[in-house]
Amino acid sequence: MNDQKTNQNSTIYLHVIISLALMPIYMFFGETFKYLCAPYVFYLVWSEDPKYYPALIFQMASGTIISILILLICVLKTIIHYKKIKALTGSWLLLLAILPAPYLFYQSFIRYVEMDLGIIASFVPLSYYLGLFPFFYGILISKNFNDNIFKAVIYSIFFVTLLTRYAPIGEIRLNTFSLVLFLVIGFISLIPKKLPLGIAKEVQYLGLFSILLFFITTTGEKFHIVFSAGLSFFVLFFYLRKNNFLLNNLVKPRIFIVLTILVIYIISNTYNYQGSTDPSNFSYTKIADFPSYIMFKALGDRGPIWNGVWHSLLDSDTYFPPLEVAKFDYLAISGGIVENSDIPAHNIVLELLRSYGLIFGFLFSGIYVLMITKLAKVFRLHNQNPYVLLLSSVVFGIAIVVGMTGQFVLMPEFSFLSMGMAGICIGYIYQKQKTLK
Repeated sequence: MNDQKTNQNSTIYLHVIISLALMPIYMFFGETFKYLCAPYVFYLVWSEDPKYYPALIFQMASGTIISILILLICVLKTIIHYKKIKALTGSWLLLLAILPAPYLFYQSFIRYVEMDLGIIASFVPLSYYLGLFPFFYGILISKNFNDNIFKAVIYSIFFVTLLTRYAPIGEIRLNTFSLVLFLVIGFISLIPKKLPLGIAKEVQYLGLFSILLFFITTTGEKFHIVFSAGLSFFVLFFYLRKNNFLLNNLVKPRIFIVLTILVIYIISNTYNYQGSTDPSNFSYTKIADFPSYIMFKALGDRGPIWNGVWHSLLDSDTYFPPLEVAKFDYLAISGGIVENSDIPAHNIVLELLRSYGLIFGFLFSGIYVLMITKLAKVFRLHNQNPYVLLLSSVVFGIAIVVGMTGQFVLMPEFSFLSMGMAGICIGYIYQKQKTLK
């Protein structure tokens, strides 16, 4: 058994090291090098071996053509293993995800042949849609996941935090997942009364170290990290405290109804905001500043963008995916008009509507909601695997907060980790339930 574990670890970390070495090369070298590496990446994904999942997280991080390749293989694997995945998720979710594929791939063909946009530019508009499919790939590889691989995933993710500070590769989206994960681990470890989570001591030490690292070295935007970590922490805390009433109010589908009402309220009341528009006026070290800062982020920052995107959707009558995503105008809270903006909507539902039209946009939003709410099943089981609990709570917190205030949960450089881990955790507990029957 020990020899098997040693061999597994050797394989895992060998490919993690290779993938880490390739990250800066993907970012700074030309497309030719990426094409040369494509067969290696294809092998990692196609093998369906969970030992390669930690390495693939880094392969995705650069957001290049390699990321698109991995997502396309996830689509193909979903179709090939339709019956196997359907047995765990049911047919409706799979059908809803797969049926639009021919239409969307045909549009990519039109972009490439008639609009002469090149391979990458032709597939980039599909990226949010493709970002749904790591969920199914995660379910597919979940059967052979074990604690050894879960720990390898966590250790590998920790390197992201170090890389973004000490390596010349710039900021990467995976840093959000890393910080949220280790902040949750750190704060759970700080609770005086011992909680029965059962994660390894060295993982807890990394969490405590990350708390210190976050408050000392993190600069700039922290809103989505702080609130993702907060929601993730409380989901995990309520589970461990067996407070089912509070836990159910957080993880049941009704939370998306509350969020929808909140977005409508913000869009409707954006220009009634009278508070400060300067984020430097708020401090993370002052709890008293939090309510005002939340109002600023909602009404003073996100509100104008959401307002502009929503009204552009109503004015354009875009029901089906456009070949090119339209720009939009919005009125900044300061009073200035921003014309022909091509920034993202900073809300996953609004961005899906903007990118794929009202019909497909609502469809993909519904699929996203169904995938995330399936994580509630993880928290209905007692004596659950501690790593599944931990990662499920983090995926859920990020899906809610980042999905509410951003869109990168489904972007190529992030979706393989966020949606893939959702599928892994859900598939893992489905397999456990089948074993217990």
